[in-house]
Amino acid sequence: MSLAPFFGRSQAEIPFTLHDRPGSVAVYYGASEDATKVGFDALPGLNTPLELCLGYPVMQARIERYAGAGYRTLCAWIQVVTRHEYAPDDADGANPSVARSVDVAPSM
Repeated sequence: MSLAPFFGRSQAEIPFTLHDRPGSVAVYYGASEDATKVGFDALPGLNTPLELCLGYPVMQARIERYAGAGYRTLCAWIQVVTRHEYAPDDADGANPSVARSVDVAPSM
């Protein structure tokens, strides 16, 4: 199943090696066109109207190929988010602060 209809048409393929076996991850990304399809409605405590989530950047990644089997397939990844935050009085955006965080799903 292609994830492109949910995440736009942009795709990147990233090669990796895990336990001495080659593989690749397909990453689909784009702007949210439907907040429910991409799961914003499943976030507990989201006190934002779903229509404000339209256009928000979304992505999904999945392993497309991997030459390992059994215990060699045990892996995981985390998402690190980098934000550039701008002060209200910084009209030209010349001095953003950079904030990084690990994006942890509520189920974790």
